[in-house]
Amino acid sequence: MKQPRSWLAYATRRTLHNLPQKLAALGVAVALWFGATADRREIVERSFTTQLQIVDDTPTTLGSERRSVTVPSRTVRVTLSGPNSTLRNLDPTAIDSTINVTNAGEGDFQATIRVRAPDDLRVVRFSPTVASGFIDTTITRTLPVRLSVTTPPDRALPTYGVTPNAVQVTGPQRVAESVANVYTVPLSLARGTTIEARLVALDASGRPITNLRLNPATVSVTRTDESDLPIKTLSVTLADSPREFEVVSAEVDPPSVRVLADDATLARLTRVVARVQYREGQYTTRANLALPTGARSLDMVTVTLDVRRRGANP
Repeated sequence: MKQPRSWLAYATRRTLHNLPQKLAALGVAVALWFGATADRREIVERSFTTQLQIVDDTPTTLGSERRSVTVPSRTVRVTLSGPNSTLRNLDPTAIDSTINVTNAGEGDFQATIRVRAPDDLRVVRFSPTVASGFIDTTITRTLPVRLSVTTPPDRALPTYGVTPNAVQVTGPQRVAESVANVYTVPLSLARGTTIEARLVALDASGRPITNLRLNPATVSVTRTDESDLPIKTLSVTLADSPREFEVVSAEVDPPSVRVLADDATLARLTRVVARVQYREGQYTTRANLALPTGARSLDMVTVTLDVRRRGANP
């Protein structure tokens, strides 16, 4: 019967042995735990920039394209609240910022932005809260491919083959209908070579148009001319005006032309004279080039003139 009592006495002695030191060690351990986990327990706010996702599950008819939804601003600034360690390591793509335009009519629209954060975080605020944009029909047009090439050497008159020679332009109706031309990027090809050239859609003013899909996006361009031609580049000189007229200013465009002729004729030519019909006033007219028989210019020349009668008041 004395054995339990002796065990209890032993346990008591062991517990009380070095008690101050044990309590101090326990206090240090608790303090270290609080310090190590403070970052996880601290609740803070942090802002993120997210990409706005568009949901459009509007049914489409057989063979038709999905609608095009254009939103000028596709970013949402979101502020979240949660543990500091979680926010510090959060990937912004884990935040869902969406609008739903399913069954919305075509044309201008406004839709409420909805933001959803990961489960252990809370959305504090976000901006903007509403997205505006335009819903349009997606159309496809077929346009010819036009070449953009650098200036060839003087004695070359290059020819090219393009495959395919047409491209399909797909995009929002308003955008696709504004495409005036589809050009290759500027090319410089040696004779007999073939390259893949990227295509660019341009409007009537020559400005690139984006938000389109080109099919194909590139074409194969081959330079097909086989030899140099007898060509010479000559400066253009404007013929003298009749005595009754005085030329105040004259601008020849281009100032030089390429002339195609036999070698003997080209050897004799040093310049080309451009003749125009003179009259009083300011005007632009096409010039007639004085060339020997058998020679022809590969370039058209225009002249911009300011002409007045001699003796007339300025």
